[in-house]
Amino acid sequence: MKRWLAALMFVAVCTQPAAAQKFKGDVVLTLQGGIGIPVATFSHEFGTAPEFMAQVEYAVSDGTAVGLRGGYRQFKPNDDAVLRESMVITNFLVQAKRLFTPDNRFGLYAVGGWGIYWYKENFQNALSEPAWGGMAGLGLHYEASDKVSFIAETTYNGFFANPDGLGYFSVNIGMAIGIREE
Repeated sequence: MKRWLAALMFVAVCTQPAAAQKFKGDVVLTLQGGIGIPVATFSHEFGTAPEFMAQVEYAVSDGTAVGLRGGYRQFKPNDDAVLRESMVITNFLVQAKRLFTPDNRFGLYAVGGWGIYWYKENFQNALSEPAWGGMAGLGLHYEASDKVSFIAETTYNGFFANPDGLGYFSVNIGMAIGIREE
């Protein structure tokens, strides 16, 4: 009986009318933190990295937003790595986001973007030449109030920094704050 009650309460929360921040004309600021997980040949030399991101989005229609995203992460070398220096990766992307359930407080979204990545190993004096790359992923959001949402998101980021390219997964949590409503 308790399971049915818990399931009914979950459905009731998920079907509540959504907060106004994801409707056409709204502007949202999102701050996220989490970890970057290197993949493929990149993972042979480097381990996970703390990462921080910020994004600003504008809702072009109900449930669809476009925006700018910037991020910073610092990958530490593995214990058996040939190079013993960290690698810093920063990026600035243009992104699009689509909410699959724009009328609910709790829902799933897809996000994708394209932009410029820079990387720097600590022994270098300057950032690399810009490298083009992109990201794609899925996230969950929960509308806590008319202005605040909590999110959990995972994305794959890949960019063309060398002949093999570099790639990593991001796993983040964050908070979205509505800063303007039309």
